[in-house]
Amino acid sequence: MLLLAPIGSRASAAAGPATLPSTTITSPNPSKQEIERFLDSALTQLRSDDPVEQKTAREAIVATVTKVTPSPAFAFSYSSGLNSRLAPLANDANWRVRLNAVIAAAKVAEQVKNDHLVPTISGFLKDEHQAVALWAVKGSQFVINQAPSGPSLVPAVLATGKRVPVAAAAAYAALASNPPETARLTAVQDLLAQRITLYRNSMPPDPPADGTGLAKLVETQWWRLQSPQQQTRTAQLMVDLASGVAKQLTPSLSNDDKEQFIALVKTIGSSVAAIAIMDESKKATLEKPGQAAQKLPRAAPLSQIASAIAGLYQPLKTAFPGITVPASPATNPTGMSNNVSGQ
Repeated sequence: MLLLAPIGSRASAAAGPATLPSTTITSPNPSKQEIERFLDSALTQLRSDDPVEQKTAREAIVATVTKVTPSPAFAFSYSSGLNSRLAPLANDANWRVRLNAVIAAAKVAEQVKNDHLVPTISGFLKDEHQAVALWAVKGSQFVINQAPSGPSLVPAVLATGKRVPVAAAAAYAALASNPPETARLTAVQDLLAQRITLYRNSMPPDPPADGTGLAKLVETQWWRLQSPQQQTRTAQLMVDLASGVAKQLTPSLSNDDKEQFIALVKTIGSSVAAIAIMDESKKATLEKPGQAAQKLPRAAPLSQIASAIAGLYQPLKTAFPGITVPASPATNPTGMSNNVSGQ
């Protein structure tokens, strides 16, 4: 089971570090000594072996910047001091300490809106524990566009998204955060390409996440940022993703998994239709097949899903001659059930 937050082993909550007064948090000239005393106390508690102590310290660190709006000066000093204390914990032997540290970093980064916590988040992106790595990817969303050091996270976020399949949705969210930017756009394509390889042998974790990444690539601003070659690559990724789904449409597919695939095919269809809207020259070719896939019913039988997928290949090939499409399968491949459950 993937643990996203530590579970306390004691019935009563531990007392947290002394809180900072609101006057300090909102001050245009906050006391650095007060901030450092608070952080030192909180970090001592965070490094405890007791999960309750760890959780209490984490919550106190986060509450400092969520209970009232911090002044820019406080946010600057607080995030800087927090980073210097949390970054070394990436090497802590206790995974719960690391988890609470990265959750605190992510939630504070969301509030302070600067790049001071980039070193902390960067260190935790390499963590071998899935929950820790996942929270590092989540935290990167709040700093990846923060100058000057935020953009340096792009390669590490991409690598973690590839390495930790359950982090794919968070990786797409970070890499595809607005405003559009070329390096992150390429990273979204690279992550989607790697995820597609997982469909060759089995259903990967969270298929709808790949629909989220694809949908971002065909948003107006992101699509217009792409060169013709990049647009062709996006079209190829659509075909490859659809083909990967088709490979997994077997009679043994559970209803829950089938519904996830239907949602993904609908997203692929809406993405094809989106290109038709943005590019008048491709409208006649892509609009109807895209809309047909987009309108798949939730309880569509496997044969209908396969047919909607197959119906996208040739129109995409016509619109983007440089792509490769699979040979169109029969509308009801051998062994594929026509019933609603697919079993």
